Amino acid sequence: MNRDDRRGQLMIVMSLVLAVMLVAMALYLNTAIFTENLATRKGDIAGAGGAASYKFAVVDGASSAMTYANYNNNSSSYQDLEDRFEADVANWSDATRRLESARARSANVSVSEIHEGVRINQSENRSFTNESDVEDWTLADGVDGVRNFRMNVTADELGDSWPGNAPHDDPRFSVTFDDGSTVRELQVYGNHSTDNVHVTVLDGAGNKLGTSCTVTNREYATVNVTGATLAGQDCEAMEFFDDLSRPYDVYYRNGSYNVGTYELVVNQSYGTFGANVGHHYAVGDSPYYTRALYSADLEVTYRTARIDYVTVVQIAPGEQE
Repeated sequence: MNRDDRRGQLMIVMSLVLAVMLVAMALYLNTAIFTENLATRKGDIAGAGGAASYKFAVVDGASSAMTYANYNNNSSSYQDLEDRFEADVANWSDATRRLESARARSANVSVSEIHEGVRINQSENRSFTNESDVEDWTLADGVDGVRNFRMNVTADELGDSWPGNAPHDDPRFSVTFDDGSTVRELQVYGNHSTDNVHVTVLDGAGNKLGTSCTVTNREYATVNVTGATLAGQDCEAMEFFDDLSRPYDVYYRNGSYNVGTYELVVNQSYGTFGANVGHHYAVGDSPYYTRALYSADLEVTYRTARIDYVTVVQIAPGEQE
C-alpha cells in the first residue's frame, strides 16, 4: 500500500469518527430537550434532565475518541495516545460548552485519569494458534480486565462437535478465563452439515452453565465475548465476567479447530504484558499486540441557575457491565 492509499484510508477513518462524535452531540441535544421537558412536566429540578443527558453524551463521545486513538495507533508511546485522546475530548467539550452557554448553562468534561492497556489483534484470517502454530496457549496472563473481545469464526472450520455427532466428535475450540479459583470456559463449535455455530459455557468442573446458544446456516459468525452476543443475538451464558476475580488468565485451547480473526483490549501495561506472554508478534503479523488505552476517568460538570452537578464517570468501551 502506497503513501497516498494510507493517507486516504486515514482520512476516511477520521471522517467516520468525526461523524460518530457529531451524531453523539446531536443525540445529546435532542435527548436533553426531551428529558428536560419531561422533567418540567413532572415538577423535577430544572436542569436535572440536561445533566443526565450530558453525562450520557460524554460517555458516547469519549468512547468514540478512545476507539479512534487505539485503532489509529502508529506510536511507540502511551503519551502519544493519551495526548490524542485528551485533545479530542477537549475539542468535544469546547463544542458542547459553546452550545450550552447559549442556553445560559455551563458544561464541561475533562480527563482526570487514563489507564494503560494492550490491544491484541489477529487481522489475518488464520487458525487461532499462536505465532508458532501451538494450539493450546496463553493469550493474556494476569490481566485486570478484558473488553471489546470479538471473534469472527468460520463455520465449516470449527470442530464438528454438535451433540449427537459421536463417534465423529472433533475437539471444541475454547477460550478460558481462570482467576485461580473460578473458571469459565467458552466453547465454540459447529455442525458441518448445516453450518450452524454453537456456543456453550462450562465451569471448572465441566458443568454446563446456562443455555447453549446457536445460530443456523451461517458461513461466518461473530462471537462478541464481552458483549454476550452470537451473530448479534443475545447469549446470556456469556454474561459471566462478574463471576471472576481480578486478575485472571485468558487462554485458548484447540486453536486449530477455529479459523478467523479476533481482537480484544486487556487491562495491563505493554511492558508487563510482553514480559508475561511471549506468544505474539510485533505489529505487522498475526497475532500481534500493541499499546492501547484501556479506560479513562472523566470529570463531568453541568451547571444551571438551579443545579450544580459534578461527577466522575469511567469509560471502557466494550467492557461487560
